Amino acid sequence: MPADDEIVDFDAEQITWQKPTGFAHGPSAHPEWAAAIWSGARAALLSQRHREHGTYA
Repeated sequence: MPADDEIVDFDAEQITWQKPTGFAHGPSAHPEWAAAIWSGARAALLSQRHREHGTYA
């Protein structure tokens, strides 16, 4: 077992371990872009006028 691995559980017959990988994403990943798109779409949906009643949501 490599030195940086972590033992999660063990008993007389089995050892459960995990390798820490961390969280990494590519340099072009921008989660804030998705948030901006979703918030813009939500605002657009909430400001639509209902044609039947002439009211806004």
